[in-house]
Amino acid sequence: MSMTEDIGTPLSAYELDAFLQLGWTARLACLDDHGHPYIVPIWHQWGRERFWLIGSEHAIWVRYLLASPAVALSIDNPETVTRVMCQGRAKHVEGPSVDGRWVGIALDMAERYLGREALPEYQSATAGMARWLFAVEVDRMVSWRGAGRTN
Repeated sequence: MSMTEDIGTPLSAYELDAFLQLGWTARLACLDDHGHPYIVPIWHQWGRERFWLIGSEHAIWVRYLLASPAVALSIDNPETVTRVMCQGRAKHVEGPSVDGRWVGIALDMAERYLGREALPEYQSATAGMARWLFAVEVDRMVSWRGAGRTN
């Protein structure tokens, strides 16, 4: 199949996993206290069945998820226009706490988004901060293979 025949097709399961392991920022959409859409850029961890999200103790979106767990995530590479969109429900797993399951997930995220060399500084700057851990159980996911640079 040529490159142009691939454009616009869904990612294979292997490609989807590989894409979601990269350091692309997700945009989390949820409903605020007034029922309006609220969108925030967020780090994510793909667990091949669910997305893991970690919020600081006072992050406003945490309160929104606790009140209304319906969410959507959008993750894309702006250079290739490859993208993944999903809808699901956010399940509160733990927190707020200063330790727990979220710590290992947060370190994996920090390494992916900031690089291994930044881990000591990240750990020092965030030590003792309480966090929430959410699992987004995916109800619907679609992907789209991009076409390369669009400009």
